Amino acid sequence: MSQVWKSKSCHAADIRVVMITGDCPGTAQKIARQAGLPLGQVMTGSELDELSNADLRQKIQQVNIFTRAVPEQKLRIVQALKANGEIVAMTGDAGRLGMGADGKPWTDQRQGS
Repeated sequence: MSQVWKSKSCHAADIRVVMITGDCPGTAQKIARQAGLPLGQVMTGSELDELSNADLRQKIQQVNIFTRAVPEQKLRIVQALKANGEIVAMTGDAGRLGMGADGKPWTDQRQGS
């Protein structure tokens, strides 16, 4: 099953797909285009750091691609999405983050805490 088909299926099911990556903006946009993700606005980790939590919660509604993000910034994005009432699931390098979408370490997730 192609990534483009999966992306279109998510869109058809009203599931918003957001890319959060440590890659540079150009690389992330190319991958997003290949995967059929909406390109929209792109925000870098350094731009993210300049925003208050309230501003991030507002801005996050228009941004689909976050680049040059370190694990702490990825968690902040997830927390902002959840604060906006969105249900969040993560895939990809989440194992390298060492934490789940709720900010608990993976060891706590596996133990059911």
